[in-house]
Amino acid sequence: RAGKGKMRNRRYTMRRGPLVVYNEDNGIVRAMRNIPGVETACVTRLSLLKVAPGGTLGRFVIWTEGAFKKLGEMYGTMKSGAP
Repeated sequence: RAGKGKMRNRRYTMRRGPLVVYNEDNGIVRAMRNIPGVETACVTRLSLLKVAPGGTLGRFVIWTEGAFKKLGEMYGTMKSGAP
């Protein structure tokens, strides 16, 4: 990294790792917080900046089964419209 960031303890930048999306926290957050680069997010509080940081698509997202069901309830499916 060029500039004064090296002196301010920002020598290296870390790439974004996988994102784990869950509906109910059954210890998922505690299990994933010690793995560097892995982030967790609840499906109800999902942000576009978490899914596609910097506007770049293609982040590896791990969905739990409960998160997929909650997405169907929130936004609808192909056969049924959104509530």
